[in-house]
Amino acid sequence: ISPLYSTVITYTLPFGEDVAYYSSYMPLISGGGGEASGYNVPAYDQKLDADISGSVTSSEDIDEDTGIENVGGDLETKEIRNQLYSRFKLLTKGANPEGGGTITGEMETSDGASLMNDDILYFTGDVVLEDLGIDYEEVTIGVIGGDVYVDSNLLGESIGVLIFRDSDGNGGNMHIHPSVTDVKMHVFADGGIYSYDGDRDSVTQPDYLGYNDVRSDWDYNTRLVTLNNQLAWYGSMVADITITGASDVSNMFLPDNEETNDRLLASESCLMDLREFVLCWQQTGPSGEGLDMDGDGDTDYDDMEECEDAERATTVDFTGVMADDNHSPVIFEYEPPSDNLPVFSRTS
Repeated sequence: ISPLYSTVITYTLPFGEDVAYYSSYMPLISGGGGEASGYNVPAYDQKLDADISGSVTSSEDIDEDTGIENVGGDLETKEIRNQLYSRFKLLTKGANPEGGGTITGEMETSDGASLMNDDILYFTGDVVLEDLGIDYEEVTIGVIGGDVYVDSNLLGESIGVLIFRDSDGNGGNMHIHPSVTDVKMHVFADGGIYSYDGDRDSVTQPDYLGYNDVRSDWDYNTRLVTLNNQLAWYGSMVADITITGASDVSNMFLPDNEETNDRLLASESCLMDLREFVLCWQQTGPSGEGLDMDGDGDTDYDDMEECEDAERATTVDFTGVMADDNHSPVIFEYEPPSDNLPVFSRTS
C-alpha cells in the first residue's frame, strides 16, 4: 500500500458524529523523485567522499592536501610490483598450478597449489572467494594470469592478495560483489579494483592497459542502485585506479590520467565510487527535492533516514543518530600487514 497525500476537511455534527471530506489523493511513491513526490528517496546529490585514513597507492597524482600516503613509501608502483613479484616467485619456486579455482569456508580450496603449510595459495587463472567463514588464519593468495572475484565478506584474519598479469597481459584485476560490506585484506593488483554487478559471466575484460571497456553490463543509473551498500576496507591497496577520477563531472579522468566525458567509465575505476551508498530523504517534493520534515528550516540529516535494502558495514559503529554516524560509501583504514603474512611482510 502506498502512503497518500490528501487534504481533509473535518467537522462534528451537533449530535456528535464526525464528518470528513477528502480531496483527491496523490500517491507517494517509494524511491520516487523527478516529477513525482516520494518517500525514502536516495539523496545521491548528498553523497559523501570516501573516508580514507592511511595508505592507498594508485596511478593518480595525489594532492598533498588529501592526507593519502603511498603504502610503499618512496618506492614507485613499479618498484613495489617488482619486489612483491620477486618475493612471490621465490617462495613458490617449483610450483606449477594449472588454472584458477574457488576458495570457501576457512580459506579452503582443492584447486591451485598450496604452499608453506597452506600459508600461500597459488593460482594461474580466475579465483572466486565465496561463502567464507570468520575463523581462518592469515594467508596470501597469489594469482598470475587471472582475476580475483570477492563474493564474500572477509572478516577473519587479514589476508594478502597478489594479482599479476601474465606475459600476454591477461588478468590482474579484482572485482568486488555488490553484497560485500566488510573486507580485511592487503591487495596488490597489476590492473584495477572494481565493483561488479554479481554476474561474473557479464564482466568484460579490457585490452592490456586499456580503459575503454565497462566491466559489467549496466548503465550508470543501474550501477547506482546495485552498489547501494556501504563498504569498509581494512588493510592496504596498490592498484591501477584513481582516487577522485569521477568526483568532479567537469573534470573526469581515467587511471592513465586521460580525460573522459563518460561518467560510467570514470566511476568504474574510481575508489570514491566503489560503492554508491547514500542516505534517503524521508520525503521529497514534486521536483525531487528533500523536504524539511522536522520544521527547523533546513533540509539536513534530521530529514533523512536509512535507505530501504541498503546495508551498512558491520564493522563500523552505528548509533542511529544521523548527524553522528559515518555515512561515507567507502571507508578505508590502513592497517600494516603482520610479520606473518607471506610476501607482504618485510620479513618474508
